[in-house]
This record gives sequence, structure tokens and C-alpha cells, in this order.
Amino acid sequence: MEAEVSGLGTRAEQIENEIRQAHALAGSNSSIIVEIFNISREIPQNVHDLDPSRAEYLAGSMLKGMAMCGELYSLAVSYELKMEARKKAEFSRAMMVRATEAGFKSAKDREQFAYGDEEFLTAQGKCTEAKMFKTMIEEKKQLFLKAHHLMKDVVSKDTNLTEKRSTQKYETDEWGRRVI
Repeated sequence: MEAEVSGLGTRAEQIENEIRQAHALAGSNSSIIVEIFNISREIPQNVHDLDPSRAEYLAGSMLKGMAMCGELYSLAVSYELKMEARKKAEFSRAMMVRATEAGFKSAKDREQFAYGDEEFLTAQGKCTEAKMFKTMIEEKKQLFLKAHHLMKDVVSKDTNLTEKRSTQKYETDEWGRRVI
């Protein structure tokens, strides 16, 4: 997947590990985000030539992907809220403590100092990454939902065609060929 080539996959794994640590969850050998990327790679580019049995398998995989996204999404929302709170706390510390220690007296000067404070900028970056991660999980879940419905459509079209063929009666000759 292109996202993994650009480094997003690796960074997403790191964020998932941070989320697990923030929630005191034991790290497993396989990360959920890697599984999500693997499942999303299975989505075919063109469904017109897709075998119905393969489409049925993929429909199940898409459900599995949606379930994984749901699990990770709840953790991502919680992590995002924690990072938002940390960002606000760092801004307050920078404005009230570090700016005062640096000798800034007016509220405007302390506020400007806080916006440029390294610890605040780091917390703001973490908050942005958490929002990005949550959005990525939301988008993957929507992708899986759409792909699942598409796969089910492929299966149902094949089923409908099979039913039509089996219910239509044709005259046949002595060799079993259809007579027009």
C-alpha cells in the first residue's frame, strides 16, 4: 500500500503502540493497524471479473476489518482526548510557569511565549497525530463498509443469475442442448 511506502504505516504502528501504553494495554505481537492495512490491501481494484466465492470471502474479511477498526477507534478517541488535555496543560504551564520564569510580565507576552514553547509544540504535535490517527481509522472503517457492500452485491448478483438460470425452463433436444 502506498501509505506504508511513504512511512505512514510505520508511524501508525508507533501511534498504536503509544495508545496501548497510554491505556496500559499489554502489547501483542501483531498490531491491529498492520492487520487493517493487510485487509485493505485485499480490496480488488476491479470487481467486474471477481469470482463470487472470492467476493464472499472478501465480504467476511471486510467485516473483520470493520470490527478491528471499531476496536482501535475507541482507543484512538480516548487517546485523542488525553493528548488534547495534555496540550492544554502544557500551554497553561508554559504560559503561567515557564513564561514567568523567563521574565515575561504581561499576559500577552506570556501567551506569545507559550505558543512558541517547545514542550507545548511537542504536545500539540502529539495531539495532531492522535487526530490524524483517529481520522485514518474512521476512513478505513468507511472503506471496509463500502467494500463489504460491494462484495455482497457481487455475490447476490451471481446468486440471482444462478436462480434465474435454474428456474427458467427451456426446451431441449435429445442431446440436452437448448432449443431456441
